[in-house]
Amino acid sequence: MRINRFLLVSVGCASLVLLGIALGIWQMARADYKISLRQAVEAASALEPLHNSDFQARLPEVGDMHRRVQLRGQWLVDQTIYWDNIPMADRAGLVVLTPLKLADQTGVVLVQRGWIARNFQDRTQLHPIETPTGEVTVEGLVSHWPSQRISLGGTEQGHIRQNPQLAEYRTLLGAQVASVTIRQTGPASEGMLREWSRPDDGVNMHKGYAFQWFSLSALVAAYYFWFQIVKRKQQT
Repeated sequence: MRINRFLLVSVGCASLVLLGIALGIWQMARADYKISLRQAVEAASALEPLHNSDFQARLPEVGDMHRRVQLRGQWLVDQTIYWDNIPMADRAGLVVLTPLKLADQTGVVLVQRGWIARNFQDRTQLHPIETPTGEVTVEGLVSHWPSQRISLGGTEQGHIRQNPQLAEYRTLLGAQVASVTIRQTGPASEGMLREWSRPDDGVNMHKGYAFQWFSLSALVAAYYFWFQIVKRKQQT
């Protein structure tokens, strides 16, 4: 009976050790993958900026995500909306989204122009911004379309939105609206901040999880060695 119990404990501990090591290796692999994505982003942002004709011809392409652009066009002011509940510099606020009709092109691209603070007394009151008329040049980075969040109701109305919809813009504008957006860069201007934070790629989180799994494996192995090997020898 004691032999069977010893074997049972040994198999159980070995399984836990191997499981912890496997999960730790998996977390390290996830960290390496996230590092490769970070390096791809840095490489893309180091390339020469795309201009109107290049942007229209190339996008959407995964390899161009986070690449710099210099686009000429005209703001479609009437189609401006405000992406709600976006923090910047530890404050709650909104991101101003305005479509840019590309000069000499049929395409339209949505631009994340900048951030304005929330009016906590009246949600419907928006911080005034300036929008130049005529042709403008916008510098920025190719970015994903705003991520979709949980919606509590039906179709959103008004200028303030939780979930900007690509399909809505394509129906409304009747033009070739890009499936990516441009995050405008540069200093604060036109009543908006552009202190965009770098998204957390989770590398440190994965490394932390890997450390925990490896530590658990080491702890189980240490307990097994002490109680099943050392203690058993002391008792014999």
